[in-house]
Amino acid sequence: MKLTIQDKKILASWGERPDDIAQIERASKSNILELKLEDLETGKKRKIGQKEAIRILGRETFLSGLSRAAFHWSSSRESEDDKFSVSFYCGKLFKEE
Repeated sequence: MKLTIQDKKILASWGERPDDIAQIERASKSNILELKLEDLETGKKRKIGQKEAIRILGRETFLSGLSRAAFHWSSSRESEDDKFSVSFYCGKLFKEE
């Protein structure tokens, strides 16, 4: 995923520096970022794509989860209605090739 200008402005408003934003953008690439959705009522989990995660969480909450995972391997965020949890995993960003 390519971060939009608005995404970068949001991240900058949270105190992210330009080099941090570049790492967050690297983490957003589909071969790096893994997303899992958990239905908090049933406990069922499944992989999802970025578009679905953004639809469930909203763009700012998605960016919050992505930015955390970009520096800490993983993170999770819950939907506003508390029905779903999205887990972000960026471990591949830290592994040597």
